[in-house]
Amino acid sequence: LGISSLDPADTFYLFQHLLRKLHSRRESLTQARANEIFWRTLIANIIPGHQEASSEVGEWFSAYMNLAKWHAAVRSGETCIPIRLSEMDLAHKFLIAMYAKADRRSLCITEKGYLCLAPPDTKVGDSLCILLGGRVPYMLRRKRGSVYNLVGESYVHELMTGEAFNNEAAKERIKDIKLL
Repeated sequence: LGISSLDPADTFYLFQHLLRKLHSRRESLTQARANEIFWRTLIANIIPGHQEASSEVGEWFSAYMNLAKWHAAVRSGETCIPIRLSEMDLAHKFLIAMYAKADRRSLCITEKGYLCLAPPDTKVGDSLCILLGGRVPYMLRRKRGSVYNLVGESYVHELMTGEAFNNEAAKERIKDIKLL
């Protein structure tokens, strides 16, 4: 993703595109839930100080998106109402949290519609896997047959606390693999 290299206006358009894509892949998600999944993924649900993000951080994300939208409008020559200093402060908090977790990472959406903060060299065709005993989901790349290379750790908001094993269909998909 390399967020620090993106112009705020470009970030706004990219995030809007990804939010639409997330919502289209998982139509059962409300827009509010899709937004929450999105901002929690961008910060790996952690704020500076290594504490879990509260719902207040959603306000930081809204302020960040308003600021990015403002940048996009200014860049296109539209007349804009200035952003309040208090909103800029909230946007800055979100930006710090996002840089800490998402910079030099990839954002991707799986075939099943999960938003993933993944290693930077993740490619289309890589597999998001829950390794038994692992602390987080991992991105794997098939080498041949049941042999995989580890690409790295990932963050998937809805799979971080064992949700993947909450149904029988998931348990039936458990298989042995070899990691190189």
